[in-house]
Amino acid sequence: MTKAVEQITVKRVAVGSLVIVLRSRPSERVGWALCWTMGLALGLVLTVVCAHAATTFTRLSAREIRAKIVGKVVTDDAHWSQHFRPDGTLQSIVLSQLKQGTWKINGNALCLSLKTRKQETTTECYEVWMWKDHIEYREKGVTVIEGFVRKEWR
Repeated sequence: MTKAVEQITVKRVAVGSLVIVLRSRPSERVGWALCWTMGLALGLVLTVVCAHAATTFTRLSAREIRAKIVGKVVTDDAHWSQHFRPDGTLQSIVLSQLKQGTWKINGNALCLSLKTRKQETTTECYEVWMWKDHIEYREKGVTVIEGFVRKEWR
């Protein structure tokens, strides 16, 4: 007389920081429970991501650029800063090196003119996108600079 040995499987499923332990006899129920749990977790993650995307950056108009940036500092809080003076002058500090220049608004773009080491002037224009105090300069929809808008310190 032979006895059938009952096999019990243990599966651990990690979803983010949540670990689910499934102990069961091998059956289709385990498979469905696992799929249902993974689907639920994925749905929750996507909901959070989509909700965040809905509250993110908006492109600034010329009037909004003037109101939110002029007289303030755009910086990454560590390596560089750009001081936008109301008279159109720009003080840019990159890794402790001061560069003088000018700024102007052309259409709905912010144009920055700075002198290079060879005393040549380069002008670059950016779309300005903001979310709260976060700012992005974009060229053709691609983010090229990220930073924060801060009050000017003296």
